This record gives sequence, structure tokens and C-alpha cells, in this order.
Amino acid sequence: MKAMKISVKYSRIGIPFLFLVLFVFSCSSIDKKGGLVILSPHSVSSTIDLMDIIDTVMYVQFDDSVLLSGIGNLVLTDSFIIGTTNKYGILKFDIEGHFLNIIGGVGQGPEEYPSGAYNMAVDAQNGVVYAFISPDILLSYSLTGEFLQRVHVQMPEGVSGVQYPEIFQVQNGLLYFYYMNAGAIGEKPLYWMAMNKDGTLVRCRRGQKARTFFIREFC
Repeated sequence: MKAMKISVKYSRIGIPFLFLVLFVFSCSSIDKKGGLVILSPHSVSSTIDLMDIIDTVMYVQFDDSVLLSGIGNLVLTDSFIIGTTNKYGILKFDIEGHFLNIIGGVGQGPEEYPSGAYNMAVDAQNGVVYAFISPDILLSYSLTGEFLQRVHVQMPEGVSGVQYPEIFQVQNGLLYFYYMNAGAIGEKPLYWMAMNKDGTLVRCRRGQKARTFFIREFC
């Protein structure tokens, strides 16, 4: 299993951009259960040699065909890089940092996402980019930027006031939404939920006991 870490540096005028990609080897302290990576703190040594965990260090400088003041939520694959910006929305670059295309568009229309007010996830295997707009709108686009569909996400019963998730990603064909502690006062807090790509709820986990006492309370 391989993981990666990305850090970003950029100037105020947007050029140049540099980011450092660290490809991390799998190790004995990492286990995989149900598609989620689990790290046991008891099996991690206090001293880690970087040469034991880093496979490749690669610097990529984005070109200046699009002037950017910042870029976030970077997703790296073997052939492209995708990130989000407030002004232009979701941008796609090749692996060498050359700008390729804009995915979707910023706006208030039914096929658009609002500037800076959405979560983005990439299904690289199937060539789909998702934009989640709170509280329950899921947009999908092709890697070349074409709009695919707009669906309503089926939220768990009895959960209201849920805003944007801390993490939104695609794993094993499902969309996962991770929250710190979501929901209105008096409700069982929501911690994560898994959705089919048509927005139907598959499962979720909620309830204060699930966090405090490590007892699983599923929806």
C-alpha cells in the first residue's frame, strides 16, 4: 500500500508554485480494514529514518498560463494533478505542472459550485471529479471538465445543521464524508457517512458514545 504527502509553497502573485511530493512505503504499522487505512500508535517507533519511508522526491512547478494566488486540496495521480482555487474553481494540470483545463465552473447555476464553498474529491480510476455543496448537493464532472450530473445526497434521519465535512474522498467505489462532530444541539453527532455515487446513503456512524467510549453506533 502506498500513501503520499503534499506540501505547497506559492508566491503572492501566484508564480511560481512548487510542491513536494513524498511517496511513502507501506510498513508493518499500517493495516487496512474495510478500505480505510488504520495506524496503530503503539506500533510506531519514536524515531523514523526518512530513507525508510520516502521512495521518491519530486518537485513540480506550475506554469503561469493561469495566474493563481493560492491552490488547495491537491490530488496527485500518475498522470495529472487537480487542485481547487477560489477564482477559477477546480483546475487540472499534467504531472509536469502544465495547465490542462478547468473542471466545471464557479457560479450559482445548477451545474456550478460556489466560490470557495464546496468540497472536492477525485475518482481517478473512473475519471470523475465530485464537488459537494452543503447541505446535500453533489455535482460530478469528467476529467476534461464536462458536467455529468447533479444529485441530492441522502442525509441520515434526524441530522440537521450539518455543514461541510472535514474530509471528503472516494474509497472502494463509495463517497466518504468525515466530520469532527456534526449536527444540531440535542441530536446524536454525526462522525462519518458513506454514500453511493447516486447520493444514496450506505452507512454512517453517529452518537457521542461512538467517540467517547469507542462504541459503534451506526445509523
